[in-house]
Amino acid sequence: MSSMSTLMMAAIIPAARMVQLSKPATRRCWHHVRISKNCMSSSAAGFGYKGRLLTRESPSEGIVVLSPHGINIYDKTLTEYQWQRIGEWENRKAVTCAVTGISYSYKELRELCQRFASSLLAPTEEGGLGMKKGDVIGIMMQNGPDYPVVFHGAIEAGLVVTTANPSFTVGEISRQLSIANAKILVSSYGFLENAIAAVKDSHSCSHIIVVDNPKVDGDLQGCISYSRLISSPAQLKYLDSKGEINLRSTVVLPFSSGTEGLPKGVKLSHMNLVSSMCMVQHPEVLARHSDDPMYQDVVLGVLPLYHIFGMNAVMNVCLNMGRHNVFIPKFEPATFLNAIRKYKPTILYLVPPLLLYLAKHPGVTREDLSSFCQIVSGAATASPPVIKAFLERAGRDDIDFREGYGLTETAGVSALLPPRALGKIGSCGLLTPFTEGRVVDGTGKGLKSHEKGELLLKGPQVMEGYLNDEKATRNTLDADGWLHTGDIAYYDDEGFFYIVDRMKELIKVKGNQVSPTELEAILRQCPGVGDVAVVGVPDDRSGELPAAFVVRGPGSEVTERDVHAWMSPRAAAFKQLAGGVRFIDAIPKSPSGKVLRRELVRML
Repeated sequence: MSSMSTLMMAAIIPAARMVQLSKPATRRCWHHVRISKNCMSSSAAGFGYKGRLLTRESPSEGIVVLSPHGINIYDKTLTEYQWQRIGEWENRKAVTCAVTGISYSYKELRELCQRFASSLLAPTEEGGLGMKKGDVIGIMMQNGPDYPVVFHGAIEAGLVVTTANPSFTVGEISRQLSIANAKILVSSYGFLENAIAAVKDSHSCSHIIVVDNPKVDGDLQGCISYSRLISSPAQLKYLDSKGEINLRSTVVLPFSSGTEGLPKGVKLSHMNLVSSMCMVQHPEVLARHSDDPMYQDVVLGVLPLYHIFGMNAVMNVCLNMGRHNVFIPKFEPATFLNAIRKYKPTILYLVPPLLLYLAKHPGVTREDLSSFCQIVSGAATASPPVIKAFLERAGRDDIDFREGYGLTETAGVSALLPPRALGKIGSCGLLTPFTEGRVVDGTGKGLKSHEKGELLLKGPQVMEGYLNDEKATRNTLDADGWLHTGDIAYYDDEGFFYIVDRMKELIKVKGNQVSPTELEAILRQCPGVGDVAVVGVPDDRSGELPAAFVVRGPGSEVTERDVHAWMSPRAAAFKQLAGGVRFIDAIPKSPSGKVLRRELVRML
């Protein structure tokens, strides 16, 4: 085992960048399969990567594993960093809707962001909304060319963005808006009914901006027309920044359940997001596909942009690199395949069920898969048999398969398999640049290689904390800045990490986090339910599915159908009890009253 002293590490990481990390509560694993067709690496080197374990050790922390990579982290706001290279490709396509064909070049996209930003800040007497820097704006939109306009326009205006899942119920949306103290909600027209109801229930939100059909003029149903806001030239005088922006200030508020409890606002700063983007663009993390300066990757964006993976690791990174982003509003088999056939994407970001679809669906042909240079399957672990089946269908054997690990609370990636590391399949890779990790025992001391314990992380990409929830923040981020992931892991003698179990009880449904506590709170209100506990049931397509164990109340004859009917209008589709409802006499609990979920899982 080789080691690196704290002094040597400080030479790589400037002191100004040694920041405390917050404890990530949302785990995300993904696999990266790069297929070289115009790609620069070949399978000949696929098993040739040799890692090296770099560590430091202290009496208080024990062994700390260090990233083998060093990079520069930019002292820029997200807006500055996002558009710093736009001059290199301003006339190329930036974003396109795979359904409508609406498309913006990088120059047009940049101008639209500024138009939207200035409209948010301009006084009402000038046709603007009169918002103030620091105000919170909610986004509840489907994927499309205008999502980055709203997202980056709001941030350029100095607002804080909270992104909501459009499949949420009215109550779930209203709760998020209220906790975030959002003043305005931007909604796709298709979600307007729920948006109106949620804003009515919210104590903070008063207006809705409708991203409507461009042919529709004027305001809709008393709401504000997005088309009207972007129809006038940008008033740059409102975008002039007075004073220096604190790079640690919150800029995005995605919601995560963390290791437990109800969803909480994750405070991500300019530094968090920019640091994460810098990390994944390291040469050993993100491979180039061509040296031709005129080459442009085409990315098929089906992952939801409200999710940190789609938001920062896909949309922000791909726009920063000048890629052409083709967005699919929502997954539908015909739309998905038509987009592949029409736009010939070179890069595809997926979740395992979509990888399985490409591998098994009879309508997918080898020709459909011929354009891909890179496939990234994220949000949950893709099984080796599915990957093998996909590659067999593609008829390609020159692959570089990579798995990674990241969280909402770390603004994306924390570990990733490097290129040429096929011999390490099963590992989630090496720590990304600037990241430190510890695998700790019950006393909190860092363990040696191959010893299992809880994974802790530290780095500039870690969140600033949970919004207005000091207790949850303290439970996740300790006083020394270590983020407690709640995942059981170990690392090998070359510094590769392996996730073997998870301490936390979140259920991962197709990459979405489902809090058992949240569902239990809903079910306890169901007539006839005396007690309840929710666990995750393994599922090949979804990863896991929520399942409920129900104790009937005295004299109750509540049925499984009754329970499903109660849940249906009160929770999003992915939170429904697709794993089933089972009736038992008593919920197993510890002497302190904690539900013994492992015993329930064994019953399954």
